[in-house]
Amino acid sequence: MIVLLAGAFLGAKNGAYSQVLYISLGAIGLPIFAQTADGTMGLARLIGPTGGYLLAFPVAAYLVGLLTEKNQKYLTVIISMFIAELIVVLVGTSYLYAAYLHNFIDAVKAGAAIFTVWMVVKVFAAATIYFAVSKNNRDYHSHIYRID
Repeated sequence: MIVLLAGAFLGAKNGAYSQVLYISLGAIGLPIFAQTADGTMGLARLIGPTGGYLLAFPVAAYLVGLLTEKNQKYLTVIISMFIAELIVVLVGTSYLYAAYLHNFIDAVKAGAAIFTVWMVVKVFAAATIYFAVSKNNRDYHSHIYRID
């Protein structure tokens, strides 16, 4: 969800940069990636089964930021977040297939199907947060700069 919010709040370039920074910090060994059962850390995570998902984060954040900068209507933000999530899942699943499972059906079961419901929840939660914070921010600034 943070990938989506980074793009929406920071914009295309800064959202992507934030994800490159996140990946870089994790790659050098800082314990910032989600924990896995095998306990791998650092660069091993980027070449491990979850590497494709992680490497897609900057692209996803950039896409959300780009579309949100152009149009901040609810439907546009929702669609941009869904497309970004699909990119992460498609890249991650493709990497899982090519590097590890070598069976497309198994890769989809392990790397995409389990995320479908959570993807919908995540997108609507991220959009709700984005609009709640953006509305409060707009209301705050319009109140401060209002001339009575």
